[in-house]
Amino acid sequence: MSEAAETGLFLDGLRCAGCGHRVERTLQEAPGVLEATVNFASHRARVRFDPAKTDREVLAAAVEALGYTAIAYDPDSLERPALRAARTAQVRMLVAWFLAGNVMLVALALYLG
Repeated sequence: MSEAAETGLFLDGLRCAGCGHRVERTLQEAPGVLEATVNFASHRARVRFDPAKTDREVLAAAVEALGYTAIAYDPDSLERPALRAARTAQVRMLVAWFLAGNVMLVALALYLG
C-alpha cells in the first residue's frame, strides 16, 4: 500500500447538515478512501485516500454525481464562489424589498379606504 494522501474540497451547494452527511457517506464509500469528514459550516471536506486506488478528480466526480460542486480547496480560489454567493444574496434582498414595498402600498390603500 502506498502512502496515504490528503486533499481538501470546497463543497458548493450544501443547504443543510443532511446534505453534508450524504456527501461524507458517499466519500467514505468511495474505493481507496481511508477517511472522509465534511464540515457543513465551512462547506469543506477533508479526505485521506490511497493515491494508487483513487485521486482528487474521482472524489470530486463522486460529489458532483450527487448534485453538488466540488472545488479543490485553495483559500485564494474560494474568493469567486464567495463573491457569487454574496451577489446572489444581494439580488434576493432587493427582490424581497421590492415585493414587501408593494404589499405595504396595497395595505396602505386598504387602510385609507
